[in-house]
Amino acid sequence: MVVILKLKHVDEIAGGRKRFRRAWPTDCKHAFEDPNLSAYTRKTGAVLVHWQEALIREWDRRVSLARNETSLSTREQWEVDNDEAETMVSQVVGLANEGDRREVLGHDLHKRGFRKGLVQAVLDPTTTASDGRGISDQQLRWIDLLERRFTMKKRKNHSAHCPAVVCSCKP
Repeated sequence: MVVILKLKHVDEIAGGRKRFRRAWPTDCKHAFEDPNLSAYTRKTGAVLVHWQEALIREWDRRVSLARNETSLSTREQWEVDNDEAETMVSQVVGLANEGDRREVLGHDLHKRGFRKGLVQAVLDPTTTASDGRGISDQQLRWIDLLERRFTMKKRKNHSAHCPAVVCSCKP
């Protein structure tokens, strides 16, 4: 049994050589001298696949630089999230306990749809870059449970101090 794999942007040329060739997008062609990213090799098999993947990553990196986009690595994004989280936690006023500040801020950030890595950095400052990929499902369930509990408390307090006939807000 033979399996043939056609790699995107890779052509076979004379002499058993392979050529990677991918054109630049029209919005950033002006940043490059050649109209294509081209590379040549004699590699075969799995090594050829890794070579092609590396060239696609390089093409993506160059295009993002030409478009002035910043793509951070996982470690760099984790560091940015931690710095931003510490700044945000330090600006919370009204709560003396840091754990309470983190819990309230993390709950609010999650509710507003902020990045999962930032919410994770607020809720648990001891995470490392390797496990700082995002907030876990268990923590999301815990946040949703807290949100429901606070909503129920609000409704109970609302009905206790404000009769529905007089109040214009909807419980």
